[in-house]
Amino acid sequence: MRSVLILDDDSLLRKGVRTIIERSKQPFYVAYEASSVPIALQWLAINTCDIAVVDMNMPVHSGLDFFVELERINHQIKCIVLSGHEDFKYTSGSIRFGVIDYLLKPTTRDVLMEALIKADKKISQDEAIQNAIISRMEAEGDKGLFQNTDYKIWFDRLETLFNLIHNSVEEVRQQQLNALIESFSDSKISDGSKQRHMQFFHQYTLDRVEELFPQFYSENQKEANKLTIYAQSNDYNVYLEHYKAYWNHIYSYADTVRKRGAYRDIDSALAYIHENYKKDINMASVSNFLNIDYSNFSKKFKMVTGGNFSEYIKNLRIESAKNLLSDTNETIAQIANNLSFGNTKHFITTFKKTVGVTPTEYRRLYGGGN
Repeated sequence: MRSVLILDDDSLLRKGVRTIIERSKQPFYVAYEASSVPIALQWLAINTCDIAVVDMNMPVHSGLDFFVELERINHQIKCIVLSGHEDFKYTSGSIRFGVIDYLLKPTTRDVLMEALIKADKKISQDEAIQNAIISRMEAEGDKGLFQNTDYKIWFDRLETLFNLIHNSVEEVRQQQLNALIESFSDSKISDGSKQRHMQFFHQYTLDRVEELFPQFYSENQKEANKLTIYAQSNDYNVYLEHYKAYWNHIYSYADTVRKRGAYRDIDSALAYIHENYKKDINMASVSNFLNIDYSNFSKKFKMVTGGNFSEYIKNLRIESAKNLLSDTNETIAQIANNLSFGNTKHFITTFKKTVGVTPTEYRRLYGGGN
């Protein structure tokens, strides 16, 4: 059973998340509910959990404040963000902390359970990797070397780097890469331990790159060999400089692969979506129209756009709605119908959660008539 912490200042939403988890019959249980970051941290000072479902926008202390403290005390907790705001500053700020998923409030049962199951799988993968590392280190006489907090932070960030390989948002990738380099440089562990950590992460990186991009690995063997020489030196700062350059080369190659056509089906899907988003379309209808496997389409779409299909469609419709509200005299009901929001009430609710004001308030602020 995986234990879950719910952190949200809204008691009704906390109750809703708890109810979904308790009625799911899945291997999750609510260990604690907290209404603020200080309360959650106070509980975590003497307890722990596997997963935290965190409201991003809370008064006084935000979800980002929680992640900063969480990194200091227990970075192994997997986090799922709940947010009524789709402001990039929230999302980009939390990426470096290895957040598993981002959900729009109020979330549905299926969406929340999908995120929890994803977190459970990530925990299981981490546990398997940790066990393999421990076994290897015990065999090599380095038992306990990788059981410190720094290692856990580095490994989490390294995994995020690989998860971002097909994310085309350069700012996000550089933010995570810099975070890894800086945390390694600022670590207070001994130089001897740091060098052994560095050598492990170096080999792990090369092994994963060879697995993901065998052609790139083969064509850039000299670069990898040079990096290996630096990894074996006593100057880890020089190594990190070249390690960062190697990662940027990987990202550049991944971008080239995507542009060559490895993700051409997603490019076709995006073109189709931008042409038809005002209609009642969904992921199934788009994948069927383009004859794309649904499961692969879902994974690749998130890799390319950085979000899920429903969020992408919703954002397009909201931007269109904002233009219609400011530039036309169409009624709220007409806009809701023309953009396939289902009904006016749903449109108003979605618009306010995304933009922060109602459609009527937005029109009053930015023009347009009634």
